[in-house]
Amino acid sequence: MKLIKFLLKTILGLICLVLIFIVTIMILLSGSGNNPPLEAYKNNDTTENIITNSLNESLTKMKDTYSIDLSLDSDKLNKIIFNVIRDYFNSDYDPINGQTDKEKYINSFLSIPSNVPLLGGKELILKNAYVEFDNDKLIFNSDIDLFGFIKSRIYIEMTLNSDKDSIYLAINKLKLGKISMLNKNNTFALSIYKSFLDIEAINSTLKEKNIPLTIDCDNLKIICLKKDLKNYIKNLVNTDDEFAKEFISIITDEKYDMLNASINDNSLNISLSLENLKTDDLLVDESIKKEIDKDSFITNKTQNLLLSTLTKENRITFSYLEFNRLIFTQTNSYKDLSFEPILYGETKILCSIEGIIMFYKDNDLYIKLIIDVSGLKTICLAKCIYTQINDLSFKICLSDTIILGKDLEISSSFLDTILKNTFDSLEFAKYDDKTSSIIINSSLFDKFLTNSSISSTLKVSKIYLDEYGLSCIIDLTDEKIKEKVETISKSLENILENKTIDLSKLDSSDNTQKEAIETINNSLNNISSIIKDPEKELTSDDTDKLIEAISSLSSENQEALASELENSFTEKDKQTLEELYNDLFK
Repeated sequence: MKLIKFLLKTILGLICLVLIFIVTIMILLSGSGNNPPLEAYKNNDTTENIITNSLNESLTKMKDTYSIDLSLDSDKLNKIIFNVIRDYFNSDYDPINGQTDKEKYINSFLSIPSNVPLLGGKELILKNAYVEFDNDKLIFNSDIDLFGFIKSRIYIEMTLNSDKDSIYLAINKLKLGKISMLNKNNTFALSIYKSFLDIEAINSTLKEKNIPLTIDCDNLKIICLKKDLKNYIKNLVNTDDEFAKEFISIITDEKYDMLNASINDNSLNISLSLENLKTDDLLVDESIKKEIDKDSFITNKTQNLLLSTLTKENRITFSYLEFNRLIFTQTNSYKDLSFEPILYGETKILCSIEGIIMFYKDNDLYIKLIIDVSGLKTICLAKCIYTQINDLSFKICLSDTIILGKDLEISSSFLDTILKNTFDSLEFAKYDDKTSSIIINSSLFDKFLTNSSISSTLKVSKIYLDEYGLSCIIDLTDEKIKEKVETISKSLENILENKTIDLSKLDSSDNTQKEAIETINNSLNNISSIIKDPEKELTSDDTDKLIEAISSLSSENQEALASELENSFTEKDKQTLEELYNDLFK
């Protein structure tokens, strides 16, 4: 009898222990956040619209911050999570209006075999998934139903960190109900939790869906490689717009490491720093932004031709200033050079050109563009390679690498859209985006004159580009014109030899004009000394410096100089010069 009592007590004790253990486990595992963000799901927006609105907001601040900052608070993230669930896991998911379990919950991902006593056929159901912020921490919550008799919750607390190659969420706390899975004494519980998840399958799905995340369960990290995130951003961009693709390709280039991410102000912030686009010298010289004056042009080009005859050439040169002014004029003061490439969804970036300047420096030809991208202004500098195709045409090829902003070395293809829009509108030039080349032919001269409301009897036999600008070699086939040119040329040589031109009447109050006048004075002195010396010969380089300086004068100073020059001629030569103006340009 005593033995039976002992056995009964022992069995009852064991049952009590088991019951206590089960109740304890149930208490520890139980617990529900019971706080899914249902308000966020009402009138839920698409992921594309959420990102588009955030991008649009960021672009309005880009000119001040020199960065593209995408900020996603918990409301936006939960809307995106909701869309991801609907798109990839359960298209019927509707936690607000759902009637069946399939509609109310995300899905079941673990089922007990039917032959197991009591629990047979029971499922582990994932009810919802949502995030919230706690200062610099991101917290993931998911309410679950453990086999129909325990309501529990998965709780993951994470912080955002980064290294050279990746941005990652480090898991600091992980709980199932009230049980911490990261406590060293709960390694068994952690292994149970891991058994619920097929990490390899999850990572495979993420890769298949092109979502740039990897779950590292061993090191408790959710990793996003920077190169994968940059590729993901590139793939989001409208692939039909070359400029948008090139712009994103530049700012996501791995070698510049512009991409940053952080959690602050209760938001996940992804930032693309554009500090390297900051630069000075963003103004276009006012001398370029002027319409061509017909009378000044005729006078200047006739002087130009006469000066060139002193070196036995019949040549007219369009200085780089005039060439740049022509671009300004024929593009409607650059207003025709604005376009709105679509960046993503309905997000557009307003791109406009505020200056195109071609110049020659240290034996090299350059094109500088001042670009405004949604208010953010920067400079693009392209070194050019000049090639003479034949006597009547040449091409200017952009080097493979050009400089954007301070020091960003980018592909010349970035300028294809801009330069094609620019030079194709000039009529005398075409841009070949396949070879990144500007092609110019002899029609430049005619087009220049036509667009200046001037007609000409001059015939171009050769065009070329050098440090002074674009030169046109002229055929003087009319004998009467040739005779007049020779007459005035001899008189001009005499005037230059004796330095009878007075420059004091030119306005030198502007520093640029003062510098040009000083250059003209030095050139006149140099030419005078050469003409006086029988052992020296005047070269085109000597006259080109004078021609270039005269071309850089204001219209008012050019007229004043022409007046002084004409005053140095005899009355007969003045009449011949007037006839020459009319013979060459009408």
